[in-house]
Amino acid sequence: MKNFAVCFLILWLGCTPAMISAQNTKVTELLTQLNQTKDELNKIALLKQIGLEYKKNDVYKKAIAYYEQAYRLEKKHATRTQQLQTMEYLALFHTQTRNYAQAIALHQQLYKAHKEGNNYSKAMEALIQSGDLHKQKGGFEKAIDTKLEVIAFAQQIKDTPAEINASINRLLAKVF
Repeated sequence: MKNFAVCFLILWLGCTPAMISAQNTKVTELLTQLNQTKDELNKIALLKQIGLEYKKNDVYKKAIAYYEQAYRLEKKHATRTQQLQTMEYLALFHTQTRNYAQAIALHQQLYKAHKEGNNYSKAMEALIQSGDLHKQKGGFEKAIDTKLEVIAFAQQIKDTPAEINASINRLLAKVF
């Protein structure tokens, strides 16, 4: 068994430089395309592709940087739906880097935007994520307050009693 572990480690270490090299080549290609394009919509797509390449290798700070650039361009050139999707990725990336304050802020923005757009399931999802992040951050009182806000929102949008109970049970399981 020990020999297997040593062989696996040697194989993995041998493959790692090749994987990093392949990722660097892909990023280099995308950066070249980004520098050559004048079209803002193409730039947005390329910035997101670069961000995803970094995310694949858990380089979240660079993924965030490229997604933030894409988001700034999207404010001028993209639909609200596209902007919200980018915000969802940013919230995920900030969660992965344990930047819970920024992730919570993004989820709160998503909650408000989805609520205004009458996309109640997405609004509920963002609010639940916000509460979960408060819990991860250690803010248990804020997590409970957010969960109570979820329940109030569910009642406001007239979820059926069964849906409200299911939400309450899921939320209580996450809080406690």
